[in-house]
Amino acid sequence: MPLAVILGVILYFGVTWLLVMSLLAWAGGWKQLAQAYPAPPNWSGRKLWGRWIKVGWVDYNGCVNYGVDAEGLHIALWPIFKTAHAPLYIPWTAMQVEAVTKQFGRGQVVRVAIGDPPMARITVPESVFAAGKEALARVAAGATSEDAPAT
Repeated sequence: MPLAVILGVILYFGVTWLLVMSLLAWAGGWKQLAQAYPAPPNWSGRKLWGRWIKVGWVDYNGCVNYGVDAEGLHIALWPIFKTAHAPLYIPWTAMQVEAVTKQFGRGQVVRVAIGDPPMARITVPESVFAAGKEALARVAAGATSEDAPAT
């Protein structure tokens, strides 16, 4: 196979990947959330790896890393999926729980409106909110985010 064809295929898939990821970030609302709630550069707290999130109508399955502390929720995608998906840090005070339901294959989930008025809606595992409650309880007891166990 000629080198030009190989390079053309690589370029085609690279550009397609960038376009698709950018479209998903825009259509689902991630881009708007990232502008309003950018993540701090050196965040520390309890981390929850390899989870899922639904932002608007876009599902991100198994490629989401969460972090929780007493002030808010840190959300980041795995590096390969970060194109147009800057990490988020959403304060608990910016979230309004709309529903806690059970979803087939996911268990208990929490649907949350972000902002006032809402700029986006996310659905996350209930375990993420449980970790947030634990972080708030640790702060109330005098512990720090660094004392939290990693999972």
